[in-house]
Amino acid sequence: MTMRRALAALALMLSAQSALAGPRPELDASQGQRPSGAPTALAARARASVAGLATPSSYDERYGVPTMIWADRTSDLATAKAAPNAAKPSYEGSARRYLGLAAGYYRLQPTDVASAPVRWIHDTGNGGVIVSFKQQVDGIDVFRDEVKVLMTRDQSLVAVSGYIPGQDLVQRAAGSAFALAPEAALAIGLEDFAGAKVPAGFRAAGTAEGGYQLFDAALATGDLADEVKPGNTLRVRKTFFHLSDALVPAYETEYMSSTQAYAYVIDATTGAILYRHDIMASDVFNYRVWAENTLPGRPYDGPMGNGPTPHPTGLPDFYAPPFVSTNLRSIQNGPISTNDPWLPPGAVVTTGNNVDAYADLVAPDGYSAGDLRDSTTAANTFDRTYDVTLSPSSSTNQRMAAITQLFYNDNFFHDWYYDSGFDELSGNGQTDNYGRGGLGNDPIHAEAQDYGGTNNANMSTPSDGASGRMQMYIFNPSGSASITATGTLTGTYAAGVSTTFGPQTFNITGNAILGVSATAPINGGCSAFTNAGQIPGKIVVLDRGTCSFNSKAATAQAAGAIGCIIIDNAAGSVPPGLGGTGIVINIPVMSMTLNDGNALKAAMLNGTVTLTLARLASLSRDGSLDNQIVAHEWGHFISNRLVGNAAGLSTNMAGGLGEGWADFHAMLMTVRPEDIGVGSNANWNGVYGLAGYALYPSVGASNSFYYGVRRVPYSTDLTKNGLTFQHIANGVALPSTVPTAFGLNGANNAEVHNTGEVWCTMLWECYASLLRDNVRLTFAQAQSRMKDYLVAAYKLTPNAPTLLEARDALLAAAYARDITDFSRFATAFAKRGAGTGAIAPDRFSATNVGVTESYVTGGDLTFTAKSLVMDLRDCDGDGRLDNGEMGRVVVTLRNTGTISLANARVTLSSTNPHVSFPQGATVRLSPVNPYQSATTYCVVAFNGATTAEVLDLTATVTEPGLVGTNRASTLYVYANADDGPSANETAEGNTSGWTAGGTPTTEGMWTVAQSATSVNHLFYGADIGTTADHTWTSPPIQIGATGTASFTFKAAYDFEKSGTTYYDGGIIEISNDNGVTWTDLGTSASPTYGGVLATGNPLAGRNAYVSTSTGFPTLQTFTVSLGAVYAGQTVRIRFRVLCDSGVGAGGWYVDDLVFTNIANQPFGALIDDIVPCAPLAVDDSPRELSFAVSGANPALGHTAFRFGMPAAQRAELAVFDITGRRVATLAQGLQEAGWHTASWTVNDDGSAPAAGIYFARLVTDARTVGSRIVMLK
Repeated sequence: MTMRRALAALALMLSAQSALAGPRPELDASQGQRPSGAPTALAARARASVAGLATPSSYDERYGVPTMIWADRTSDLATAKAAPNAAKPSYEGSARRYLGLAAGYYRLQPTDVASAPVRWIHDTGNGGVIVSFKQQVDGIDVFRDEVKVLMTRDQSLVAVSGYIPGQDLVQRAAGSAFALAPEAALAIGLEDFAGAKVPAGFRAAGTAEGGYQLFDAALATGDLADEVKPGNTLRVRKTFFHLSDALVPAYETEYMSSTQAYAYVIDATTGAILYRHDIMASDVFNYRVWAENTLPGRPYDGPMGNGPTPHPTGLPDFYAPPFVSTNLRSIQNGPISTNDPWLPPGAVVTTGNNVDAYADLVAPDGYSAGDLRDSTTAANTFDRTYDVTLSPSSSTNQRMAAITQLFYNDNFFHDWYYDSGFDELSGNGQTDNYGRGGLGNDPIHAEAQDYGGTNNANMSTPSDGASGRMQMYIFNPSGSASITATGTLTGTYAAGVSTTFGPQTFNITGNAILGVSATAPINGGCSAFTNAGQIPGKIVVLDRGTCSFNSKAATAQAAGAIGCIIIDNAAGSVPPGLGGTGIVINIPVMSMTLNDGNALKAAMLNGTVTLTLARLASLSRDGSLDNQIVAHEWGHFISNRLVGNAAGLSTNMAGGLGEGWADFHAMLMTVRPEDIGVGSNANWNGVYGLAGYALYPSVGASNSFYYGVRRVPYSTDLTKNGLTFQHIANGVALPSTVPTAFGLNGANNAEVHNTGEVWCTMLWECYASLLRDNVRLTFAQAQSRMKDYLVAAYKLTPNAPTLLEARDALLAAAYARDITDFSRFATAFAKRGAGTGAIAPDRFSATNVGVTESYVTGGDLTFTAKSLVMDLRDCDGDGRLDNGEMGRVVVTLRNTGTISLANARVTLSSTNPHVSFPQGATVRLSPVNPYQSATTYCVVAFNGATTAEVLDLTATVTEPGLVGTNRASTLYVYANADDGPSANETAEGNTSGWTAGGTPTTEGMWTVAQSATSVNHLFYGADIGTTADHTWTSPPIQIGATGTASFTFKAAYDFEKSGTTYYDGGIIEISNDNGVTWTDLGTSASPTYGGVLATGNPLAGRNAYVSTSTGFPTLQTFTVSLGAVYAGQTVRIRFRVLCDSGVGAGGWYVDDLVFTNIANQPFGALIDDIVPCAPLAVDDSPRELSFAVSGANPALGHTAFRFGMPAAQRAELAVFDITGRRVATLAQGLQEAGWHTASWTVNDDGSAPAAGIYFARLVTDARTVGSRIVMLK
């Protein structure tokens, strides 16, 4: 079942669940919705682009709006300043102005721009200023949507990110009823969260900041198991959820139990779950924290101090650092300009304004009876020493020491990022916000030694005003695991172990023997051994593959072996872990790497090898003491709060970005100025492992300080970390020459922690590029800038971001402050494959397949718009380039490279011999900086054609700084053509006789599309991701009085389906009563319909064209027989696309309709130009016969004309329809010399002008001039 089916099946899901069956799937009802490419939206974007404001770099496919636009800072709009004596506008005022200029991109009205509430203003005193706006309906916030305007400090526009819905949706949503009571919505969400029915019993408990209502849920949750029981007080507030065509009234809430935490949005009308997001970020980490005794008091990596990072040798050589002692820090607060204290005077426990730290030892979740807070050992002193030789739970003193460390860490991170912009308005988590904005009463609940799990940690982050929860667990390292060989092979080798079968501790010695089976794999142990008589008392050596580890061990055990070794079948530097269950195993089982195993087998051929298999238990580690893990978890808090107010990282790719950001927060804490002095870290290319302490066993050897918890360590050295953009996609193998802990085949690259490795690697490349610039920046300056950029980038990142959108947010933040930093960052991203021209996978992809890498670091120019503008000489006003006419070829290019380009030239060419460029074919492009755009044009003229022709106008860009070949793009248009009537429809002539109808009107309406590689046009009906019924209706068609009629058309379609369930489709209908009733033509068509529309479609149960046509998008021919039924009648034909509320697909393309036996010519067709070119009217005395349309064209019901007579003469001005029938006579008889005007508001028969194509002709004795008119209604 696809994601959008979850809404339809919700009732069944709830009734079928008696207990929570595992993690809830992510759900976002907006997922999969696609824009229709409606002409109005495209026109609005074109107007904004022509204004020179900005160019989009990415779009949100759900709403058809940009997620990031970059200012064209060469334009007057982006750099306009106030007059010297004018008052300087506020940042908010300037931001509103820029938002107004960009409003066309977002379909915003002036009312939206003027009334959008400011959510926050990011101004640290350094770098760019960001102003965030939100949207409201009746004073209620639209869920998670916000648009952010980034400016330089002198108020020049840099970029706009995110989006808010406009008045078209706001006005439709205004006055919406919230039919469900808030407690009913709470019950729906809670039942889904708990997987069980809950009784009524929510009692109102007041209100909270942010528009929340509070409810006591003790009665409703009383019978729930502890692992799914949230706190007794739940909060809920009204919101509007943004679908592609509507703002849905809804309720927003969260539930957090000891084992899970989710945010929900519930439809306030239907009770459907619109949004479900896991707000708990879980990671396998180990925590231990010590700190510097000098300002700013930054935490050490862990109890081993900072010695493990960067890794002293940069090699996986089982480095074992010593423990270091703790320091007693005297501190009121961390590095924060406000000097807000962590604790009030006289405090005796670790409950402060920012953090409430305690050991959560027993159920229920949160601090309760049986849990433990750290207490003072003397006045204003928490002085307990953690004994690293004892278990975390060995004493109350041990636990309290861990609580102190956790409290210190979380407070430090809170303060360390405050002056970079993570303040109260941004939701930084404080009990008291000191009147500085934002919602208070939400300090982080930091839970040490949490009872709910082991070998893990997590951070749950609700939106501002509710406390985040950090759960730190105890880690149980696997202990020592080694294989020691003597005889013809000597040495000690790393070993992998099983945690699911076999003894967990052992120390045995025996001779090695290769297990041999009769069937393949011969040495695999998947069947009984043929050498079973030699096995008893020995250690069997087997190859990995074919059957499970558990089965191999069972074969060895059955043969009498005292132990078993399984050799990996793929290259790798770490022996594989051995999973599996099913057969009870009583003998020790270990694994070896392929390289070590091959050495062992070779030695066995030369004589006896004696092996000792040893596995000793390790002391547990307290995750609260591993500062890198704590920093990682706190990184989840800040990234979730700042991207969509805890609702923005809701997709798989966004979750991966969250993991990468979290790792990078650990890196920012870990990297220190003295690191450059470590021999293995020349030029900041050393190795950094994260969470080494938590994974490090107290006995034996481990490479935890090299790899940490990741597949490879963080390093700018590609031989130590070869991850690039492509490695977020499943199935892309990691570089085989790089030492890798696990996952070498890349099968699970899209898993969020694996994707996060790639993102953090890119961020580390950016940071390292600043650190290397040590002539310009000190270490402290580079570090401060990186923090500032990171926080600003969070605030610029759109909801559900792709990796490239997150990249652009960081680039924008740097660009607003320092172009050198921007260039360094762009180069750093390119080094890892995210350079110019890179393409990200679909934002909702679960596999991240579809990456296109780019390693370009030089100049690049991308065509963003090209058009023929007939504003110089368009004699007949038809917008086409005809004989004797001139226009402009206008091109807009965006610098998508990493350097400024000042010498670009654009050269126009055409293969058509009648084209010329009167002012020259080459024009200069204005200098353009990275991510800025520039527009230029070339004058084009046309002469000498005798028939209608196709023009190919190719623009070729040259610039010395461009990487690779020159850039070129071709515009295809018709020339020397006019519109005439036709009995057939090619979609190349005027198509105003066709009517687009249906709902919704905001997206998905039928339109006329053009091929990207030719002049060909065709009709297009979109298959969108929301319930829709869209029609494309022909003009009236007169069927011949006798005989049969038929028509053919060419089409290709792609409609949403799942197997043989057809969610969307298309049908053809006919009406003989001007559209009052319609008859389906499917049974008369060949090929005919292919399936039945599924439940949820507006025409569920009807046959339709479904699935995907043969060879899509190649057009195939369809024939529809009308027989003699409609002989002598006037009919209309319509094509109809029907969609359910799920995702969309490719849609329906229709072209080349050919009719037989019809009596009229209802369609437009291209014909040779029929109106000779005459000069347009001017304001001096006419020197020759002149004529122009002075009113609107296209027109809405009326228009006007102006004509000039060089001398008095008889003349007639009349309007004719497409069939040549006179419809209006506007002037007739003797006309005096001079200028004349005429209006067309009524026809000769007294009717109003109808929609259609018309020709206005001014006829005199000497000549005829005229123009085509398009009347829209």
